[in-house]
Amino acid sequence: MIDPVAPLALETDETALGLRRAVARTDVGEIVVRVGRPAGGPATILLHGAAGSWTTWTPLLRAADRAGTPLTDVIAPDLPGWGESGGGVGSVAEISVTLATLARSLGYESWRIAGHSLGGLIALDLAAREPRATIGVALVSPTGAGVLDAIRRPVRGGVLLPGFAGMLLAMRILSRVGGRTVVRGLHRLGWLAALSAPLFRDGSRVDASVIAALADEVRPTAFSHAA
Repeated sequence: MIDPVAPLALETDETALGLRRAVARTDVGEIVVRVGRPAGGPATILLHGAAGSWTTWTPLLRAADRAGTPLTDVIAPDLPGWGESGGGVGSVAEISVTLATLARSLGYESWRIAGHSLGGLIALDLAAREPRATIGVALVSPTGAGVLDAIRRPVRGGVLLPGFAGMLLAMRILSRVGGRTVVRGLHRLGWLAALSAPLFRDGSRVDASVIAALADEVRPTAFSHAA
């Protein structure tokens, strides 16, 4: 019997999930996106957070399939500056407009949005800009007022949100000392799992593939710019 709450590994092969890789040229640079599972719409737009990529959502896709409620008409982009997408980290407004244009270029006039962390903030902005096209929004640990306040007021943020404040400080330091190389070195030494534990509700239940993806996808400079 399958444990319904067992952690699932990230999937990096889009074809295994019935998706295909596409590249869209946009005003904010080339965006790599995974699309597929057509069922007549509306679209299901999946927006990952900082230091993530489209693979963030692959356990959800697997779990939904197992539950008999598959997600369809999927649009899962690597946001600008993350994953395989080019360009720098643009403003939330620029990204929202780009995503709406991308969805329409794929033939969708309406959509549901799920956003994690930074993707949650973008999801809310996109919904506010496109209220008629947006059917629903689901947020997973979204960037919100507390995080924005911690960015503006680091001292108070360190007290109220020590996990995020510490992560932002670490990213800013790493961006000055060869960030990604250092993070990958920590992963090879086996230390990254322990150091990243504050990012997760229960680090003991995080699949090893998530830590490996973090080592590969983290962008300290991009994270600092996003903040």
